[in-house]
Amino acid sequence: MTDIKINATGVIAEFNPFHNGHKYLVAKTKEETGDAPVVAVMSGSFTQRGEIAVSDKYSRTKMALLSGVDLVVELPTMFITAGAESFAAGAVSIIKAMGLKNIAFGSESGELDKMRTHAKMLAEEPPEFKEALKRGLKEGLSFAKARSLACGINKKQGSNDILATEYLKQMIIQGADIEPVCINRMGGEHRDGRVPNIGEYASATAIRKNIELMIEPDNPKLSRFVPAETRTVFEEIAPSFKPELNDCYTALRIKLLTMSEEELEGMLGAGEGVTNKLRAELRNAFIVDMLTERVLSKRYTESRINRLYLNILMSLKKSDYRELADAYLSGESRYARVLGFTKRGAEILRRIKDERAHEIRIITNINKEAELLDERALRILYYDILSNDILNMTTGRMLDECSDYVRKPIIV
Repeated sequence: MTDIKINATGVIAEFNPFHNGHKYLVAKTKEETGDAPVVAVMSGSFTQRGEIAVSDKYSRTKMALLSGVDLVVELPTMFITAGAESFAAGAVSIIKAMGLKNIAFGSESGELDKMRTHAKMLAEEPPEFKEALKRGLKEGLSFAKARSLACGINKKQGSNDILATEYLKQMIIQGADIEPVCINRMGGEHRDGRVPNIGEYASATAIRKNIELMIEPDNPKLSRFVPAETRTVFEEIAPSFKPELNDCYTALRIKLLTMSEEELEGMLGAGEGVTNKLRAELRNAFIVDMLTERVLSKRYTESRINRLYLNILMSLKKSDYRELADAYLSGESRYARVLGFTKRGAEILRRIKDERAHEIRIITNINKEAELLDERALRILYYDILSNDILNMTTGRMLDECSDYVRKPIIV
């Protein structure tokens, strides 16, 4: 049977928050693909860097739909808190299963051929690569740095190039016949916290650091770096935004103090004695940032530690992750949870349901459709619901009012 393709472009994103750089990516993607609809596979309540998202997933979905995205589906939380490779694996799996023709991503270098070469090496892991990786780790390099050098990458890669290479790698591993669309990234690096000059693109980090300024009526300092629609949505949800891991520190300390050593070592992301170090240092740390600073190492970066925190808060075990990820990626327990859509997005949804039902189940109402999922898919969905509850608690929202059981997809 010929694999049916849907003329739409998948974009893997966090939109944390949706800013002018994202709007440029969406517009340029449509320009490059003959105005094909854009489908975003978006992280929900947590981000790949191990942070709680700056606002809830429904608000960020609305920002995206008002600014050119046609359909938003949620990337399951467990793929987000497992690291970049899993983040890419889960998202590419969804795009492949939905049968989308293209996948678009931003890139600092714009060197698609080089990224494909690196992706092929990462996917196939030839003997010379394994030996170079082993040598780098023995020298005390971080896994990411050792892997880059093993691929022959001698200069620091941008965040977008790193993720783009992971997407291309997963396309090879999963046998995904998807056409990549490489868009040159506009603006500063992700971690660039400075507020740029007029005419430049601000990074998401800079916007998050100064986000309160965007909703002050007489202070348009940052409003020029986000679409008007994003500012409007922030005004609607104020003050329920910008939650931080520090807001969860009491809950995290209780978990670290009450879980056994065996339980902590079993958490996704734990290893190399880091949980013992966390327990030893938490008595002298007053906030999450202080605790993180005390346990940082070459092997354990800030993002990796933050993801571990989130997994501890959710009690997400390594063994559960392996079982559930295998079930999802194999297609046995795969679903796509719809967060919102436009009129064009509704047409894409109809086609996916009609033509790709054998590959992926579409969920728009968990109260009615969750019963159609198998036991492992329900367990995967549980972490999406739990992470949303954690975000809502940190922003002071009522859980019943903002629960995934109550919220409906955003329709624009």
